[in-house]
Amino acid sequence: MQPPSSTIIGTDGKNLYWIDQVKGEQTTPLSPSIPTPAWFNVKSYGAKGNTKSVADGVSSGSNLISSATADFTSADIGKLCFGIEMASGIARIAQSVIASVISPTEAIVAGGVTAGYSNLKFVWGTDDTAALKAAWIAAVNAATETSAFNQNGMGVVYCPSGGYMFSYLPFLNSAQPGVSLLGDGPRKTVFYPTPKYNFSGGFTNGFGMLLQNFNGGVENEIGNFSVDGSNIGYTASGVSGCLVEVSGCPFVHDLIVENVGFSGFDAIGGIYAPESVAGLWQNVHVVACETGYSIHINGANTRSVLLNCGASNGATFTIQNVNNGTSYEGDGGALTYLGSLNDEGGNPNLEFVNCSDTTIIGCSLFGNADSTPLTVDATSDVSIFGCFIGPYSYHSETNAGALVIQEGGIVRAAGNRFLSYGSGVAVNNSGTFIDMGGNTITNSSGSGTIVSAAANTTADTAGALVGYKLEYINGTLQKIPYYAVS
Repeated sequence: MQPPSSTIIGTDGKNLYWIDQVKGEQTTPLSPSIPTPAWFNVKSYGAKGNTKSVADGVSSGSNLISSATADFTSADIGKLCFGIEMASGIARIAQSVIASVISPTEAIVAGGVTAGYSNLKFVWGTDDTAALKAAWIAAVNAATETSAFNQNGMGVVYCPSGGYMFSYLPFLNSAQPGVSLLGDGPRKTVFYPTPKYNFSGGFTNGFGMLLQNFNGGVENEIGNFSVDGSNIGYTASGVSGCLVEVSGCPFVHDLIVENVGFSGFDAIGGIYAPESVAGLWQNVHVVACETGYSIHINGANTRSVLLNCGASNGATFTIQNVNNGTSYEGDGGALTYLGSLNDEGGNPNLEFVNCSDTTIIGCSLFGNADSTPLTVDATSDVSIFGCFIGPYSYHSETNAGALVIQEGGIVRAAGNRFLSYGSGVAVNNSGTFIDMGGNTITNSSGSGTIVSAAANTTADTAGALVGYKLEYINGTLQKIPYYAVS
C-alpha cells in the first residue's frame, strides 16, 4: 500500500518505487505488483530538466553573450548552449558550452559567436536525450503481454516541470497500445531541440523529432507539455517532418508547439497526425510556425473532436482526408472542430482538403493581413455553424477576406458572420454555398452557386434532401437530414 506522504517515481519492471515527500528519500520497493499503467519519472533515469531560455540575448566580441534576464550562475558552466537570431532562424551563437560566467547578465561561450546581434533566442542546459529515452524504453519493457503489434501494460513517461534539451529522437511508439507522455503543463514542462539535432539517431524522415507515434498509440495519451523550437532553421538536405507526431492517439491535450523553424529552411512543422485522428484533441496549439505547416491532420477513421485547438501568429492548419472526401457516407469517419480560435494564422489559416462529414461549430477564425482564414478545396464538404470568420478590424486597409470555396467544394452554413475589409471578399465561392439562414456576409464573388435552404427535418412536408445538421438528442450528437422547403 502506498504511504500517504509518498508519490510513485518509477518501476524496475517488477516493483514500484516511491519517494517520501516529507523526508525526500526514496524508499525500498513496497509493492510486489505493478498497477497498469505504471509511471516512469524521467528524473529517476538521470534527466536534469534544467534547460532555460531567454529572448533578449546579445552577441558581442570575445565570445560574450549578455542578457538582462538570464540570471547566469557558476552552476551554468559546462552546460550546452546556442543562440538563434529570431528574425532569420540563423545560429549566431554556435552550439557549444558555457565556458565561464562573468555576472548574472554575462557569460563566455566556448564556440563561435557572430558579434553584433541582439534579440537572440539563447538556450542553455543539459542534454537530457539519453535519460528521456531510457525512461521510455523502461516503460516499453514493462509490458505485461508482448506480441508483434501489441504490448499491453505499457505505462506513462512523466516529465516534471522543467526544461529538457534533446538532440536526437527520445520517444518512439512502435507497438500498441503505446506509451503515454505527460508533463506538468504547457510552458511548465518544456522540450528544446538543438541546432545540431542528429537526424540519423532514430528519426524517420517526415515524422516527429521529439515523438514518433506512427506504429502505435491507439490507447495512449499525449499532453501537458510544450515544445519550443527556438526559431531554429534546419539546413540538413531533404529533411522534413515535425516536432511532435501523434497519429492515432485517443487523447491529445494541453500541448503547445511554438517558435518552429523559419521559412527558407528545410520544412520542420509543428504537430502531425499522418494517418488518423481517433478521439479528442483538447487545448492543442501551434504558435509562430514559419515552415510548411503547423498542424497537419490526415484522416479521421472514427468520430473525432478538436476542442479549443488552433494555429496562430503565421501558423497554418491543414485537415485532410476526413472520411476520404466521400460525402456523408455514414461509415463513422467524421471530425468536429469546436469552440476554437485561429488567431492571425498563415495563408490559408485553416484548410480542408478531401474532407466530408466535417463540421466547424462556434469557432473564431481570424486571418492575417492579405490571408484567407478558411479554405475549402474542390473535394471537401464542410458544415459551418455559429462561427466568426474574417480578418481583424485593424487590417481594414488590406485585401482581407474570409472564406474561399474552390470549384467542386461544398459549404453548408448557418448563423455565421463572414466579414471582409478593404477589397477583400467575404465569401469567394467557386463551388456551392448552401445558406441555411442566419448568416451575415459582407460581400461575395465567384462563379459558384449559392443555395438558400431552410432547415426542416420532417420529410413528409419538405422538398428535396439538401444536407444534414448536427443536433444533440438524448445527450448524443447526431446527424439529422434537412430538406428544402417546398
